[in-house]
Amino acid sequence: TVAAIREEGQRIGRSIPEGHYGATILFRIGTSTELPMLREDTGDAEGEMRRRVAGVQAIGGPDAVLERIREFRANGVMKFIAIPMARNATEMMEQSRLLDAEVIPHAND
Repeated sequence: TVAAIREEGQRIGRSIPEGHYGATILFRIGTSTELPMLREDTGDAEGEMRRRVAGVQAIGGPDAVLERIREFRANGVMKFIAIPMARNATEMMEQSRLLDAEVIPHAND
């Protein structure tokens, strides 16, 4: 997507600064079985939506989140919005704490 945006910018004579590209990542530090919304694909329209969203998800340990960040960075994305996948406010806070403690310190490695 970043490459296509760059090409279009060149085509119309506009440039976008390299550090401008960003992405949203849905993350869960833990297992997907903890969230019913992440159950197995059923092959229907809901399953299709889950498959599409999977491209911006990172579920697992801190390394899974870091790997997703690295994938985006390899394609020119340098800014991120990380949205915790949580069932309630307590989980939201814990996911944010884990991101801060176990992912962010290593995001630029």
